[in-house]
Order: sequence, then structure tokens, then C-alpha cells
Amino acid sequence: MKKAFTLAEVLICLGIIGVVAALTIPSVVTNYKYKVYGAQLEKVYSQITEAARSIMNDEMSDSFSTTSAGVRQDNTTESCKTGGCYFLRNYFKVAKHNCLSADATTNTESCVADEYYYYNKTSGQSGSAGVFAGDFCAQTVSGAAICTVLNNSNGRFTVFLDVNGRDEPNMVGLDAFIMDILSDGTVKDWQEDATLCATKVNSWGHIGDYAQGCLSKAMQNNWKITD
Repeated sequence: MKKAFTLAEVLICLGIIGVVAALTIPSVVTNYKYKVYGAQLEKVYSQITEAARSIMNDEMSDSFSTTSAGVRQDNTTESCKTGGCYFLRNYFKVAKHNCLSADATTNTESCVADEYYYYNKTSGQSGSAGVFAGDFCAQTVSGAAICTVLNNSNGRFTVFLDVNGRDEPNMVGLDAFIMDILSDGTVKDWQEDATLCATKVNSWGHIGDYAQGCLSKAMQNNWKITD
């Protein structure tokens, strides 16, 4: 006599498989997205580092701060001869430029989100991390949004980076980061203390309040993104 599964047994097995899938698939999807964020962050970080070295070599300068990129932007995007405008348009593959804000006259959407967020797993706190700040923003052909500003207080060239532009999650430490290009061309986080990521450090009203330490956290974790 041949043995076979009854319909009830088959349905029970399918139900168990469905429950397991419902529990594991969200985690798999999240882990995959985190891997994508980490890979994109490492890629753009390398591009920024290489671009800093390239402009220093091209202009035969031993200091990034004396290059055309490292001085105050002329605020004339048409000429784009200095500052972040010059740096991004000449040393990156740019799909969209001057896109910090939407332009109603040209029906152009901004390349950064309207608001950014933070989530601190340790404290359980979450909320708004403010907006992106900068003098000039561009979107690369890979979809990353890069904004730059020359810091008046320390003379450093600051880069705000969203590895996937306006797309979610728009959260510091996941897809949004800050960094400085130092005078020697080195690209560093504002803080090397990774425990500060998603913790309010200042009250400026932009992602710099919460994003300090997030780049360091990713680098110390071999470019693996975690919440």
C-alpha cells in the first residue's frame, strides 16, 4: 500500500513555510538593502577621495584648501569656476547639478530629501535629524546626492552625502553621512567616535547634529551598514 500525505498535512506544511517566510523575508530584504547602502557609501567615498587627489595633482597643489575647489564658491553656477560647483561638475560624473532645492521654473526636483531622520538603537530614540545643508548639490549618475559647503569656522571643505538621493530611508548612518576633505586631501568623518552616530551632538538644525560618527562606524565595520 502506497503512503501519501493527506491534504491536511500538506496545508499544515504550507502554513509553517508561510509563517517562516513571513518572519525571515523582511530581515533578508533589510540586510540586502543595508549591503547596498554600504557598497554605495564605500564607492562614493572612494570617488570623493580620488577627486580630491586629482584636483590637487591637476593644480600642482599640496593643499586641497588652495585649489579651485577649496576656496569660497563664486555662487555663479553658470561660470562655476570655484568651490563645490567647480569640484563636483569637473571631477564627478554628474547627472544633475545645482539641485539642493527644487526649481519650479524648470520643473526640476531636488536631489536630496526634504527632511532626514535618525534612529538610535541603544536609546530607542528617533525623530527628525533636519535637512541637508550646503552651497551646492549635485546628483551623480549612480544616483548619489553630494552637497558641499566651505566651513567658515575651520576652513574645511564639508561634504554631505546621501548615497541614494531622495530615495528612502533618508536616515543618518544608513544612507546619509557627513565628512570633511582636509588640507592634505584626506576624507574624514567629523567625529571618529562611532558611538556618536544617531546621537544629537549639536543644534544646528541639519544632519550634522546627528550624523557625526556615522561614517566612522561604517568604516570601522568594514563598510557594513547596521542600524
